[in-house]
Amino acid sequence: MVVYALLGVVIVSVGLVAWGVRASGIVPMPSSRSTRQTVERVLLSAPGLDRVTDLGSGWGGLARRLARSGRFESIVAVELSPLPHMVGALLSWFADLPVTHRRADALSLELAPGGYVTYLSRGFMLALRERFEEQLPHGGLLVSVAFSMPGWTPARVEHAHDLFHTPIYVYEF
Repeated sequence: MVVYALLGVVIVSVGLVAWGVRASGIVPMPSSRSTRQTVERVLLSAPGLDRVTDLGSGWGGLARRLARSGRFESIVAVELSPLPHMVGALLSWFADLPVTHRRADALSLELAPGGYVTYLSRGFMLALRERFEEQLPHGGLLVSVAFSMPGWTPARVEHAHDLFHTPIYVYEF
């Protein structure tokens, strides 16, 4: 009986991930610890930054890490894929961390002043660029993991100390 229950959980999980991949075109991929540390360092060093939105938050590891720092008034984790969204929300809830999890398409959100983190493919970055240019006032920050914003020049590029030396693009607007 237990075997059937576990098999059912696996089948539902695979189905949820497959649905998310079909909707977003991206497999949910956790970022490395070094990547999360580098992004956290960039965000913590930004003066006056009190709100961070993680667009494409996946399993929520970065959002939880930022919440543990205690520096930010608001941390919002946005993920379209249902399974990573649910897992991230549950882990934040069990850890009693102040992270707001939203299952939504990053392209449909109303953007507010603050810092944004993305770990999204180049195609999504291109679609986001227009929204950022239209909606965000000066004084914000975009930290993009692995993918640059097409047509923009980063203020700086940092690299994680991981196997791939993952580039972290920092844009100020």
